[in-house]
Amino acid sequence: MKNILIYQRVLPHYRISFFQALSDFLKEKDITLKVVVGYEREGTVPKTVLVDKPWVEYRKNNYVNLFGRELVFQRFLLSDLKFDGIITEQSNRLFLNYVLFLLSVVGLCKVAYWGHGKNYQSNKPSGFRERFKCFFSKWVDWWFAYTVESGKYIESIGYSKERITSVSNSIDTRALTTELERLKGIDCFHPTLHSECIRRGIYCGGMYPEKKLGFLFLALDEIKTQYPEFEFTFIGSGPDEVQVQYFCAERHWCEYLGPITDLSRVKYFLAADVFLMPGLVGLAVLDSFALETPMVTTDIKMHSPEIEYLVDGLNGVVTHDDVGDYAKSVVSLLKNKETLESLKSGCRDSAKYFTVENMANNFSSGVIEWMELEH
Repeated sequence: MKNILIYQRVLPHYRISFFQALSDFLKEKDITLKVVVGYEREGTVPKTVLVDKPWVEYRKNNYVNLFGRELVFQRFLLSDLKFDGIITEQSNRLFLNYVLFLLSVVGLCKVAYWGHGKNYQSNKPSGFRERFKCFFSKWVDWWFAYTVESGKYIESIGYSKERITSVSNSIDTRALTTELERLKGIDCFHPTLHSECIRRGIYCGGMYPEKKLGFLFLALDEIKTQYPEFEFTFIGSGPDEVQVQYFCAERHWCEYLGPITDLSRVKYFLAADVFLMPGLVGLAVLDSFALETPMVTTDIKMHSPEIEYLVDGLNGVVTHDDVGDYAKSVVSLLKNKETLESLKSGCRDSAKYFTVENMANNFSSGVIEWMELEH
């Protein structure tokens, strides 16, 4: 019997199904999983969810501001050293990582990282913080990379390819797809009842500078000029939501619904033809797949690793970082029903692949390889 410990700063709701699946997969291989999680800093998200599961243990986090940078102290117990392998999040601000580094140097524990490999949103990709992260990314015994491209990056900085597992980071979208199919079966929600002329777009996500909402506003006006029957829906919240409210207040064809995090947002996706997000794209691409609403984004460099799931022309569209090019591509897509249906089919296929079950299976395979190699 092997025992694996994973440290998580917080346990957000979208990780619960993953850890449950991972625990089940590992149990089949006679490996026990323990996930030690803390709580968020007051007033921040994501928030830790309380669940009564045998694989979870809650401990307090302490947050300290040091020279303008946040440092997180996670609770470590000496009894944690009994585990055959310890997995922690790759992050400069986690003090525990430096403790584990020292303990691994003297042979008291085996440690693996789980993460992106680098900060894809860094304003200084060659700055000290990223160079420091790069240095500390190479001392661990195993790597669980979010995506294939994350794994390639880790390999490019000198880490052994044989010790990298790409997990295909995902979230549980089964509830979304189930609700979508349910609504399709109700006449008043059926897409074929929508006007042949009217085409709708949707934005659903956080509203902050990296999302390039100003870019989207300009593109929407251009799209409306070229395609007068176009309408648009905004869902979400954040520091830039006031800008969205002002934009919609002056345009009868735009509506802002505020934040909707439950399944009631599915009906708005069902009514939409395209999911427009020109700025930073992360796990929202999985919503696009699950809800069969092709995403249109741009080729900016700050996307999260999950952008690699979106393949231009297969399950979505990637344009140049130019308002005119973006608007032109969206209008072309709205006018071409055959292309739109092809992209929706690509979304359905991708939704079957990028699942929390596949992620857990990939992760557990990496754990097994690691344990076999080390022991």
